[in-house]
Amino acid sequence: MARSSDGYVFRTEMLTYLAAARQLVADDHVELEGPRLSVRGEGFVVDLGAEHLEVQGRVETVLKDFGDLARR
Repeated sequence: MARSSDGYVFRTEMLTYLAAARQLVADDHVELEGPRLSVRGEGFVVDLGAEHLEVQGRVETVLKDFGDLARR
């Protein structure tokens, strides 16, 4: 399990850090839980330099509270 500074929790059985690429890689089932959404899937790549996360397969996303966005 890992927790981001903005309140998101990442769960997976095994996580690999690729130092040269500044990436986190997981090939197994992954879960991401946060204040606005939850995502489950099979594998992910996190590019720490670009601040980009890609869930790679069998992705299921649940959007949570969008009350403030609906008022825009």
